[in-house]
Amino acid sequence: MSRLPDQWTPSPAAEKAIQAAQLQAQRLLRLAAEHLQGNKVPEDEVLYQVRIPADPGNPHAALHLQIVWPGVLQLVKARVGLLQSANLGDASWVMPERLAQLRVRCPADRVLLKSTMRRPHTLPVKVSFDASGVLRVMHARTHKLLAVSAQGAPFKLSPDFQALTFHDLMPRLR
Repeated sequence: MSRLPDQWTPSPAAEKAIQAAQLQAQRLLRLAAEHLQGNKVPEDEVLYQVRIPADPGNPHAALHLQIVWPGVLQLVKARVGLLQSANLGDASWVMPERLAQLRVRCPADRVLLKSTMRRPHTLPVKVSFDASGVLRVMHARTHKLLAVSAQGAPFKLSPDFQALTFHDLMPRLR
């Protein structure tokens, strides 16, 4: 590693370690999403549902906004069925007024699913899926984030998440 003024450049070995950590985080995220899908997701896959008025003049006409696994916002009318559907990552520009109605009753950080995943010969991890469509995997004891999904895509690692940074590899004094 070389030191330039105000800049550190990682060695090829450090870059390889960072890439390996990203691959491990993606693998762990996929396992966690499969765990939730197999053990915690209801059969109809509806995680949250709220009733909203379809017409302000008619209180009997109602629509349902639903958050469905894996991170889809649906607008459903009783006896008719699905009217509109959008990924939670795209819902802010596809259905902005409906998303605002949902956020009044269900904030984005509300946890919809949570579980502790225990696998043989590994430490247990906590898995949570929130109303914004983000899946988080944390160490069960320290609560350190091990993986974070993209919004509305629980099987895909977020591009902003860094499993291991260059500064994690720097030597430290104990």
